[in-house]
Amino acid sequence: IGDDPAMNDEQIAKSTVLQFAMKIFLAADNEDRAGQATKKTGRLFLVASQFLEVTRVFGAVSEEIEERIKYAKWKAADIIRALNEGRTP
Repeated sequence: IGDDPAMNDEQIAKSTVLQFAMKIFLAADNEDRAGQATKKTGRLFLVASQFLEVTRVFGAVSEEIEERIKYAKWKAADIIRALNEGRTP
């Protein structure tokens, strides 16, 4: 990330936050798709959505990121709701 001389500090910061958010998002998504969703998975989706939202401080976000934010929030709520109702997420 920091090796590209064309990137300024703000771009580096945005890239760093985005990479971290996507790491969390993918961990939650992998657990969910493997059928191993737990309360922790729901929390990971929520945290991922929050970090993805942080990237907005650097300017407009792509449509893809907007969709991931919505999906992560929905998935977090869906998993927690299912667990509270005694259903498998």
